[in-house]
Amino acid sequence: MSSSAPIPLSSELSAAWTRATTDPKPPRYFQIGIVNDTFALLHEDPGTVSVSKDFDSMSAKVGPEGCYFIFRAAGPKNWILVSYVPDTLKVAQRMVYAASKPTLQSKLGSQFINDNKHVSNVGEFTYAHMLMKGPAPVTASAPAKSTQSYNPSNADALSEFEIMREKALKEEEEERQSRMRVRAGSPHDAKDKPSGIGGYHQVKIPLSDSVTEALQSFQGGSVDMVRFKIMGKGTSFEADLTVPAGYGLGTTRENVLPPAPRF
Repeated sequence: MSSSAPIPLSSELSAAWTRATTDPKPPRYFQIGIVNDTFALLHEDPGTVSVSKDFDSMSAKVGPEGCYFIFRAAGPKNWILVSYVPDTLKVAQRMVYAASKPTLQSKLGSQFINDNKHVSNVGEFTYAHMLMKGPAPVTASAPAKSTQSYNPSNADALSEFEIMREKALKEEEEERQSRMRVRAGSPHDAKDKPSGIGGYHQVKIPLSDSVTEALQSFQGGSVDMVRFKIMGKGTSFEADLTVPAGYGLGTTRENVLPPAPRF
């Protein structure tokens, strides 16, 4: 599943949606998923006379994967587009659902959709909860980078795509800090550690004459590859293999890939 190319509607969904927007007695809602890079119809529900109960019933249809619902509030041209993207999904998957929602709205026809909502956990999937949230317009393209940071208090001020992006950036930063703490062997914030984590520090190692000559041959075109290693306790770089031009790297595989570390 990717968002690199526009996602089309499946033929089944397209036909069902055409009927829904022209039939005087359309279904209450459709559940839509992204299957094989296509917007696919997962479920169609005729509904009852109760709008609130029908909306609440959609929570029983969700699972661990994300999806969309297109819910009819009244008549054939008054629909609400709801995205369900649980926080348990990987960041990349959540970004796909957020970035694809404007495409779905455009393909369904923005003239039919009067509002859109976003839900990240089943507990929010109630009609009463949706009434408390103001409308969140979906734009046709990804918005410019927000200067606001993500937090629950300003979430309604950001578009859905911005919320997803801010949360993704926050999680990436937390993961980066976690990796740095592990490398540093310290439970404290890695920002407080000096450069050279884990006790390592940069060391300048000189090039030997053999490396200099081999690199000159490489620049001149008479050598296709130079392999070199660190001698002793980091005293110098030494060239320990050169492959003449046209000789072919494949014929020297055993020598090119020794068990010991090389450059």
